Amino acid sequence: MNETQAGTERAKADKLRLNNAQWRRLQSLAGASEEAAPAEASAVSGRLSSNGLVATDGRGSAYLTVYGLIRLSQGR
Repeated sequence: MNETQAGTERAKADKLRLNNAQWRRLQSLAGASEEAAPAEASAVSGRLSSNGLVATDGRGSAYLTVYGLIRLSQGR
């Protein structure tokens, strides 16, 4: 593991602070059905995707990543 990877792993171990809108977005994606509308991807915060909490599939639908699920389980 190089220095950059080690820093990324340490950063992900910390609890990322989210504002109310970002937190609600994580919760809504966790409860979303498999038929999420592609338009929802535009509503995803750049911060959520850049921190690896949310990604988009080939159709443009947003979904929670494993890290997003972990962050959601940590609570507000």
